[in-house]
Amino acid sequence: MKSAPLPKLPFGEHSARIDTSINEMGERLAQIGTGHCDYDLLDNTSPFLARSSLVNINGLKLGSISSKSAVVKVDQPSMNMLMIPFAGQATYYSDRQTINIQAGLSAVYLAKAKIQMEGLTRSVLMAEIDTNRMEKTARSMLGLEPNAPLALDIERPQSLQLQHGGISLHSVYESMVDMINSVMPQKDLLNLSQLDENFYRTTAMLMLPHLFLLQNPLINKKRSERLLERACQYIDGHQDRVITMSDLEHVSGMSARNLQLEFRKRYQCTPMQWIRQQRLDTARERLLEAVAGTTVTEIAFICGFNKPSE
Repeated sequence: MKSAPLPKLPFGEHSARIDTSINEMGERLAQIGTGHCDYDLLDNTSPFLARSSLVNINGLKLGSISSKSAVVKVDQPSMNMLMIPFAGQATYYSDRQTINIQAGLSAVYLAKAKIQMEGLTRSVLMAEIDTNRMEKTARSMLGLEPNAPLALDIERPQSLQLQHGGISLHSVYESMVDMINSVMPQKDLLNLSQLDENFYRTTAMLMLPHLFLLQNPLINKKRSERLLERACQYIDGHQDRVITMSDLEHVSGMSARNLQLEFRKRYQCTPMQWIRQQRLDTARERLLEAVAGTTVTEIAFICGFNKPSE
């Protein structure tokens, strides 16, 4: 009897490693840092088959796995993991908890605890989570001080909902893996894409929906204007370096949502569009005032354009 085909991988479909041994798949996935794992077949009536692809984006380790039904036991977890199903479903057992996840609807966060997973044929995106970076990102997005209390539960396994009203975080993760597929052949572009930052920002919303997705925080008008001015001054003084949304959150004390709102309200554009326009204006002024011997390339780099063609 011919076995059913595997579902499509979240990313890396055309360069995936194929494994016909469940143990070989386990050895490959150990690169992500899941710890000591034991693998077994859930269905012995058909041969095992799996495809997988791995990528590291500025320290963010991601795995893309599509496999036949299996049982996985993690006895000595070394890292915290996030599992986002893209096809199929799975059940996780840990500390008297039973967590069911389903593609498009829910994901699971696995703290450093013993886990047993049972899953039918499925496709999943797995990520190694740096909890220090997660906390730092969440505080920055909320405009909190570095040591401010944060109700981020990172010590226990938990189910995470991907849908909140009309907001689909699963669609956001889908956009990220599409980006990975687009630039995966060029490692340098992948590291420049800031996908790792976007991944942590989205995961912060996933783990703290009551702070990001279920309310609309309002900021006093005068205070928002003052904080926006602080962000603009930072941009003006750092045109020669890469500026991220996390930088602007840290400097201004505003969340990403409020930064977007305030820039659109005052300048009718996003913060990133405003940064680019400021750099173009500065470059234009420097070109008009340039002395003999000054090159366009020199001015481009001074104004934060890493590629003169920009």
